[in-house]
Amino acid sequence: MRKPLLQNAAKMRVSDTDSVVAPVGGWNARDPIGKMKKEDAVILDNWFPTAADVAIRLGSDDHATGLPTIVESLMVYSSATDEEMFAASGTAIYDVSAAGAIGAAAISGLNTAQWYHVNMTTAGGSFLYAFSGSDNPLLYDGSTWTAIDSVSTPAITGVTTSSLIFPTIWKRRLFLVEVNSMSVWYLPVDSIGGAASEINFGPLFKLGGYIVAHANYTIDGGEGMDDHYVIITSEGEVAVYKGTDPASASTFALVGVFQVGAPIGRRCFTKIAGDLAIITIDGVIPFSKALVASRSSPVIALTDKIRDAFSTASRAYRLNYGWEGLLFPAGSFILFNIPVAAGSGQQQYVMNTTTSRWCRFKGWQANCWAMFNEEIYFGGDGVVTKAWTGQNDNGNDIVADAKQAFSYFGSPGQIKLWKSARPNLQSNGTVGAVIDLNVDFTDHEPMSYPSFSTITSSAWDSAVWDSSVWGGGLNTIKDWQTVSGEGYCAAFRMKCATNSISIRWTATDYIFEKGGVI
Repeated sequence: MRKPLLQNAAKMRVSDTDSVVAPVGGWNARDPIGKMKKEDAVILDNWFPTAADVAIRLGSDDHATGLPTIVESLMVYSSATDEEMFAASGTAIYDVSAAGAIGAAAISGLNTAQWYHVNMTTAGGSFLYAFSGSDNPLLYDGSTWTAIDSVSTPAITGVTTSSLIFPTIWKRRLFLVEVNSMSVWYLPVDSIGGAASEINFGPLFKLGGYIVAHANYTIDGGEGMDDHYVIITSEGEVAVYKGTDPASASTFALVGVFQVGAPIGRRCFTKIAGDLAIITIDGVIPFSKALVASRSSPVIALTDKIRDAFSTASRAYRLNYGWEGLLFPAGSFILFNIPVAAGSGQQQYVMNTTTSRWCRFKGWQANCWAMFNEEIYFGGDGVVTKAWTGQNDNGNDIVADAKQAFSYFGSPGQIKLWKSARPNLQSNGTVGAVIDLNVDFTDHEPMSYPSFSTITSSAWDSAVWDSSVWGGGLNTIKDWQTVSGEGYCAAFRMKCATNSISIRWTATDYIFEKGGVI
């Protein structure tokens, strides 16, 4: 039986208690470790911060299997009546709309699996148009793929079609980047073929390089909303144009040229509501703020609160293929894929779009992403996987790791002896977790793996969470666990694992003794 903290009313209290909210402030990879807010986390892996608590992220299931190698592109065809998804792997493209083993390739003999696509609807129907910069473009009309050149039907003339990459639609025209150049080509209005016209932006940009990508950006210029045409170079120079007809100087005017950090990858643009986010070496920058702020103002970045982690990742992995942003409204988050290494070790930096709080996802080996039938999918090594579903990763455990911000518990100059701690959890099943206490800015993690069976003993300085079986809805689990630590400040560290249940964390309680001021 636990001894009471007070032996009797006449004696002085020997233990103090305190409670710290779960890290709803999200992952902080910016502030000094000694000055973080108590609701922040030094580590927040596979825990998703909400306004009220943090929850272990949902899982993933293999959707399409049997692809020959790494899936580097996912392309979704969308018409008024149909959605289909295609995966580029090796030298071929496969239909991966249906779950299960893939069939024969839809098209083969390609030079690359790195494709960029757009959907376009004209009087002739709905089309998926894909470009790689090394193969002839591919046009899909809902039933047939056509390789496009100067003599195909339809045809694009006036340019070598295999040199075209990265399509976008602006003012009802298809615009295309010429690979490794400062030129953009465009087609006639509402057309998927025809004579291509060139715009050479070389004289406009002073830092050299080549055009990486282009996009639409909606600006309220005081007379209503208008779509502007945005171009970004490999050196981070951005040009903005307004108008309608690029063939006429009176209807195609330069708004300005701006400087941001160099973009990372061709999929550097991500639409967020009415704004446009750019993945750069300086972080993920909202274009609306880049227009009015200096590049030397890092606080404008969406990734400001995780700036050190993002900077480290961009330096280490910026040349790797797979950088991409994806907004997922149903999950209330936007993720940015961090391609640590092709096929393994990938991570996602994830922001709750309601609270703007960050976390990191691990275990999803994603090279590319797509939204298909309002669900999110990623291309892995020989597989297309459906994400944000279930409570395990294709049968494997989801392991969530968190380290809360260090706290002095109201008395920074006073030494303390921590005795017990308890995370307040809610779950609908058996919780497996291990806990630890990092004291005075140490950094070590629990040594054992979170278990799904009841454990009756604990290692020194590393307590193991009691596993309890619950039924029905979410039930509260809040048993005290022995911890050991002596110092001025402490941070709670917890690893949880799940394979079939949901786990939410609301707060952490502590029992400790205060010593003298040293």
